[in-house]
Amino acid sequence: MKIEFSYNGQKISEEEIKSKEVERAKEALRTIDECGMALSFDGKSISLTDAIQLKDNEIVRCCNETKRALTMPVILQHMKPVLDQSDTVWKNIADEGHYKKNFKKCYVEVRVTGVSLKKLAKAVSKAFHASNEDLSYTLHPEHYVFSKKGMNQFVLENLGTYMPVYSRLKTGIVTKHIGYRPVKFDSDTSFAGRCEFFLMNDGSKMKTFAMHQIKPSKDGLSLRLGLFFPDSAPDKMIEGHKWHFCVEFYNAFMLLNTLINGVDSSNESWCYERLLTNQSFK
Repeated sequence: MKIEFSYNGQKISEEEIKSKEVERAKEALRTIDECGMALSFDGKSISLTDAIQLKDNEIVRCCNETKRALTMPVILQHMKPVLDQSDTVWKNIADEGHYKKNFKKCYVEVRVTGVSLKKLAKAVSKAFHASNEDLSYTLHPEHYVFSKKGMNQFVLENLGTYMPVYSRLKTGIVTKHIGYRPVKFDSDTSFAGRCEFFLMNDGSKMKTFAMHQIKPSKDGLSLRLGLFFPDSAPDKMIEGHKWHFCVEFYNAFMLLNTLINGVDSSNESWCYERLLTNQSFK
């Protein structure tokens, strides 16, 4: 399997994505530490100073292990002041911005070759039988909380590199024949995954939505990952989320590549020890 990422017309290397993952893992550890929660590594408590001096793959694993050890209720309790501040910021963005028009676009292009769409679909189905928390923490270090019910996902994460926000994502599939009015399908798009964002605190609409266009081909598929913000959102949020997409989908395809090669998705070698980061797309 070969995967290529690009945005703003520039290809993004595997080394750049791994470096960004470590950078964001350090930031997540700082956030957790500042909120008064203990960091964990190899089953023991560790200081922030010592944690960010670990090897790169160990920093990412420390971030994963810390959140697993803390548990979701503890994380939500300690991060409440941060989330209250975030809710205020997002409400201001929503109040000052337009919805589904004049929006700011975040696009990342992904090209996957050397594997059939059928095998990828089977691997995706297998992956989502694993623990939702394990999967979420593995995909990106700034996923703090994740749960799912029906077509709704409940995610505490950083949008871009801006600040953590706890939101409900109402998800669905859009076909080429129906389309999704705010964003016109590309001519080679077959279908898309979409979601709308709502603040968990009071259910208010964030005026932010995503649409990921899927383009199957004979030798794989292409994806146009899209996240659309109100025009009042700061530019650094949009640019930051392009990196978020790269890290998240890099790890997703590393997992899928391993599953296609016969590794059980419930095995902690991918979600906990992070051995997937040692593999290559080549």
